[in-house]
Amino acid sequence: MARILIPSDFSDNAKRAAEYAVSVVGPDHRFIVFNALSYVGLSDPMVASVAVEVYGETEEQVLRWAEEFRSITGAKNVTGRVDSGSVATVVRNIARNEGADLVVMGRSGAGGASLFGSNTTDVIRNTAVPVLAVPVNLPLKSPLRILLANDHNEVDEGNLGMLRTIALYSSAEVLITHIAREKNAGRGDGNRAIFDRALKGVALTFQDHPGEDVPSALAEAAATHNADMIAVLHRHRDLLDRMFNPSVARKLALESVLPLLVLERG
Repeated sequence: MARILIPSDFSDNAKRAAEYAVSVVGPDHRFIVFNALSYVGLSDPMVASVAVEVYGETEEQVLRWAEEFRSITGAKNVTGRVDSGSVATVVRNIARNEGADLVVMGRSGAGGASLFGSNTTDVIRNTAVPVLAVPVNLPLKSPLRILLANDHNEVDEGNLGMLRTIALYSSAEVLITHIAREKNAGRGDGNRAIFDRALKGVALTFQDHPGEDVPSALAEAAATHNADMIAVLHRHRDLLDRMFNPSVARKLALESVLPLLVLERG
């Protein structure tokens, strides 16, 4: 049973991400729904008084939302809570003190204008927990094909655990894809033995896709092969930094509306 963290600001985007989480891993896990509150100026008695009131109101809202989550998804083990600090800080604290296997959160920023909102970017960059970033209005269905970026460097089998959990529950095929310039084509099966062991029981396809710009090529490969999700390893820092670049993110937002699974550090 995995421990799945779901940050919530009570927006429709956050609710859709939470519902999608259950659709891809199933209801039989522990779901922790939390709202992160940051207080400034608590030394001021007036501010501290307001903070206590806001905390109480937020806690009531979280608990109501957790109950709604149970009712809508059928998940039984759902906890609602309020924690102090940024979303990334709360994720790190829960992961360190209680354990966490996955964070699921909305992918778009305010108004859906960018690929990642600031909280999602912060969590991906500054935590070691796998993150599933979910687009607004994504259909609530299990993925049939998951595209995993493969750079042919050695992979820690343990870092593929959440990908295997999702693929097995969804009966999804994993398309292990190497983005290559033409001269490097034909290397799509790199690390095959590692993937075979780490993703035991999952249908695997190894492939190459030509392209100079990796983020755009991943989106193109996903569209070409009808993928329902893209997965990358956290260690692909250059790739993630490129995806967070505003101009690249805007282009990807137009090219791809797929959820992104960022697996933990290698």
